[in-house]
Amino acid sequence: MNLVTPDFGLIFWQTLTFLVVLFVLKKFAWQKILDTIKSREESIKEALESAKKARLAIDQLKSNNEILIKEANLERDRILKDAMSIKKSIIDNARIEAEKVKDKTISDSKMIINREKDSAVSFLKNYTVNFSLQIAEKLLKRELKSDKSQKDLINSLINNK
Repeated sequence: MNLVTPDFGLIFWQTLTFLVVLFVLKKFAWQKILDTIKSREESIKEALESAKKARLAIDQLKSNNEILIKEANLERDRILKDAMSIKKSIIDNARIEAEKVKDKTISDSKMIINREKDSAVSFLKNYTVNFSLQIAEKLLKRELKSDKSQKDLINSLINNK
């Protein structure tokens, strides 16, 4: 049972050794250990604070990015709307110009057709008149070959007036 119950001498020397080690540690190492622990604690606090600041900065950047994305989307929508209105106006202007060209072409074509028609009618009238005159001339020449027929024609014309 000697192992379980220590003697007075053993307790005395262990206590004395412990106090000497404690005194030496306190005299030479205790302050350095506390300073090291304190500096480590401060560096951990600084690291945590900088991490919080970084997290806040990242959150702010995310919100700024979301705002920029929303603004970019609004700008894109505005540009697309403007482009669509410009496209519509260009198409409308092209349609109006095409209508003008079509109307002018139809008007010019009608004018040319009327001119050609008038020219053809005039040509046919002249041709018919000339043809009629030639027929009348041939008929008169045949009918008025004799002097008697000439006198009869003159008398009938005088009597009709």
